[in-house]
Amino acid sequence: MPPPATPVSTTITTAKWLRTVIAPLPAKPSSELEHFLSSCDRDITVDVICRTQIILEAIFPSSAPVYRCVVGSLQSAALMDSIWAEQRRLEALKLYYRVLAAMCRAESQRLRNSNLTSLLINEIFLRCMLACSAELVLATHKTVTMMFPAVLERAGITAFDLSKLGLLAEPMPSLDTIAMHHNLTSGSLQLSSIPHKIEATS
Repeated sequence: MPPPATPVSTTITTAKWLRTVIAPLPAKPSSELEHFLSSCDRDITVDVICRTQIILEAIFPSSAPVYRCVVGSLQSAALMDSIWAEQRRLEALKLYYRVLAAMCRAESQRLRNSNLTSLLINEIFLRCMLACSAELVLATHKTVTMMFPAVLERAGITAFDLSKLGLLAEPMPSLDTIAMHHNLTSGSLQLSSIPHKIEATS
């Protein structure tokens, strides 16, 4: 029998998986995911890409000082540079698109339908997915200053949202608010085309 997993072995295994499986993926939706996005009541591909860029930039700002702890040592690397932030952001981005595609595939098979509009316009669900992807990346790289629930706050969601998908504890800040709060430039992202909140469901 294999030895029981430990926090260190789990971190090493996850880091290897991110490096060998996730890192080579393109930093955009796969053709399979694009198919699901374009098969909604309207094509929401641009909306999803826009939301992803805004939320991950808020979580991994290029110029913000962040400190990280080197695995296996007590030494801290001060002031993470923009290259490190970009690498973590890309890992979270690719992981998010891969998992979202897998979930869409499973849901499509369950429903026997490629139109997954109700799932793919669910703002809480998508933000929670982004937050989970970011949390996994941060945990793998032992980032110590962005402690829970910092990622959720930057994504504009709460721990309750994460545990009870589909139920809205409090109104979420809009993507415009998140972008302005983190001094992001929206450019031609067309924020107004993205649904900023969904109604609570019972």
